[in-house]
Amino acid sequence: MNEEIKQTAEPAAEEKPRLPVLTFRDAREKGYLSVSALWQKHLVPGGKPVALARSGGRRVKLYDMNEAQPAPEDVTPPRTVQHRRCTVCGTMTSSDTGICHKCTQAIKSKAEEDLYEAEKARAASLDPRRLVFLDLEMTGDSHADEILSVSMTDGLGNVLLDTLIRPKTAKRWPFTVRIHHITPKMVKDKPTIDEVEGRIYEILTGADEILGYSISNDWKYLKALPSVAPIEEELHSRVRCCQLFYDHFIKSDMPQLENGKRSLINAMMTLGLDWDGEQHSSLADTLACMRVWRRLFLERDKITVPEPVYAEETE
Repeated sequence: MNEEIKQTAEPAAEEKPRLPVLTFRDAREKGYLSVSALWQKHLVPGGKPVALARSGGRRVKLYDMNEAQPAPEDVTPPRTVQHRRCTVCGTMTSSDTGICHKCTQAIKSKAEEDLYEAEKARAASLDPRRLVFLDLEMTGDSHADEILSVSMTDGLGNVLLDTLIRPKTAKRWPFTVRIHHITPKMVKDKPTIDEVEGRIYEILTGADEILGYSISNDWKYLKALPSVAPIEEELHSRVRCCQLFYDHFIKSDMPQLENGKRSLINAMMTLGLDWDGEQHSSLADTLACMRVWRRLFLERDKITVPEPVYAEETE
């Protein structure tokens, strides 16, 4: 019985032969080149890889140059990955900047922390009337997102601009209407962004600082306005993100308040602030951002830290 099973059993699959690992010097002597090296000779591989070579902690496939074929003229050559040592920590990296991902993130975090510390040092000397807080509501179309409302206030809560915007292209926005509750009917007779652009430009250019909560997305659309685009670099130096300020406040100043959430709603609740208006409306979110900034930098004595809760001892 066992003999019959052995005779009828399928033969085991053959193991895939392993490619030899060579140094680049030995590979060149054999006429084996990488894809990028073949492209430099206007060639492409003509068969399967014949060997491997180590490069920066990874293995590169090598091909026999004698089997290579002329490279097609209509094909773009592959990007050559250049490995080098990170100029900060010395580990190998393929980054074009020469700085590895870990060090890049550390440098970015340090810059954000320095900005937070600088804001703490100078906040009291800033003229609140020359601060601009802003928020936009959008249609949410990933391909052609359009502005539905713009709100701007100064650092005292005075409203500088608050208007609904009639989009030029979008007729409906079913996904975001559930968040900000701005319907097509509400914007039917409102101005387009072109009609309020002049006022936006006037407010932005008159500001010492331009602040928003998670402002990067809103700024992407404001800086693209025809009147703002030519001076975008100058204005960008004044842009501040209150979400980053809140993040560094929690990490460095009040780790007792850490709960892992950085939303505007959570910041308002954690800092003991009240809303003025409906959450997710541009004006209410603008005023909330302004209050978060004031509480972080001008009203720190009003921040209360909850008492720690200890589990009851059991005998």
